[in-house]
Amino acid sequence: MIGRPKFSFFHATSTRIFEKIRLQEDLRKAAEPVFYTAQGGTERNRPVGFNIDPVPFDEWAGFRVKTAQEDQRGPQPVVTGVFFPQLAVIVPRWLRICQPHRAQHENTGTVLFLLSGSGTPWNKEHLSEDNSTENCAELMQHYLNRFFPEIDVHIVHSGPEIFHYDENVKFVNTDLRPRIEEIRRELAHMYSENWSRHFHLTMSISSGPPARVAAVSASLRQFKPDALHLWQLKTFWHEFPRTELKEEDVEHHSFENLETTPAVSRHALPSGMRMLVEQMIQHKQAFEKVRDLAPENELERFWLRKSQQPVLSVLMVQKSLDSKPRFYRGINVEVSMPTGTLCSERNAIGCALAADPSLLRKDLKMICVLTLPLRRKDSLSVAGSSLKFPPPPPLLLAPAAGSSASESVHPVSPSFRSLSDHAISVESPLRPAVFSREVQNPINPCGACTEWLKKIADANPDFKVLTFTDTTCDEVFVKSVYQ
Repeated sequence: MIGRPKFSFFHATSTRIFEKIRLQEDLRKAAEPVFYTAQGGTERNRPVGFNIDPVPFDEWAGFRVKTAQEDQRGPQPVVTGVFFPQLAVIVPRWLRICQPHRAQHENTGTVLFLLSGSGTPWNKEHLSEDNSTENCAELMQHYLNRFFPEIDVHIVHSGPEIFHYDENVKFVNTDLRPRIEEIRRELAHMYSENWSRHFHLTMSISSGPPARVAAVSASLRQFKPDALHLWQLKTFWHEFPRTELKEEDVEHHSFENLETTPAVSRHALPSGMRMLVEQMIQHKQAFEKVRDLAPENELERFWLRKSQQPVLSVLMVQKSLDSKPRFYRGINVEVSMPTGTLCSERNAIGCALAADPSLLRKDLKMICVLTLPLRRKDSLSVAGSSLKFPPPPPLLLAPAAGSSASESVHPVSPSFRSLSDHAISVESPLRPAVFSREVQNPINPCGACTEWLKKIADANPDFKVLTFTDTTCDEVFVKSVYQ
């Protein structure tokens, strides 16, 4: 039968089990692993825990067992095994996400932080220390060290008051975050300005007190962490003694997806947003028509000579007395290195104000932004003529030792409960110079433009920024300025 310790018996139960494991190790008798059948991964069987020599307890009062198994209880409980079903699916999922980066970089490290603590019990006769999960974290560390030796596991114990938000914020800022920042400093020392390619944080948000999950999520937001979420909890508990667990139950959410509304079809948008997207499509078509007439324009030679990357925007304006909105187009302008770039968004805002100096900030409703290739991929303008090239053959480039053919975000990733060494690759294909650079959509406003938009949002908090998954403009991201 299967059971788990009740709230105020966590510490005592974990302590006695861990003492038994250490005694077995002193006797050179390793705990016997218990495997489960995996679905969704490359390995069919993975360790979910281990069997141990019997550990007797005095009474059943400290344990919760499945109702259907209560009639199977003996005179006293005896623990003969320990299982970690959440770790058993979350950690392999995390490592599988990291695998592409680990395959490219031999020195990739994985760091995992297990957060433990205790809380004030409802029963005044019980002590806060009785529900401490610190020794349970030590059991988890033993499990991880044995079955996932490539992971550097650390326990960070907060002490009491895990149910209070303020105490959790204090714990994260004084104990957890400095450890993460130390890893980041080491990477900055090793890789200089390229450190961010070698650092990525992932949090497991599958369980834990709401105050802790909220505090950790808020305090670590500066690191732009991804999230792993086990949505189907207690499968192991309900189906035991069947030990089939599904890695597909672990959902991986990138920070970008967590921060924005998922992309939706432009046809599903509210009417005002649909109108704005239609205006962007017209703006795009007009730009492409001129672009493809090269060299009859100076886009590449003069207006966009700095980045060679056109960015289009459309601003929607509607005054309180207007029955219909008005739209103003913008494009980035890069004519002089010393003066910098006039961004597309600020250009559109300036055009709107020039057309109507009486505009109020609250009249500005939303803006959409799209980047396009500066020239068609099948042509190159040379000395006043247009040359045509066939598509290039695919290139397979093997990086030399100690180098890489692509830029990657390296996962030295601490996290709470399970931290991910998630590798996000940014492709840098080597191709002949005749082909335009890759277009990166969605493209968000730069820092300077964001400052402008925040000042607009101070007067109109409903101001929205629309971006696109690609140049078709069929799928749209919608977010507020402060997201």
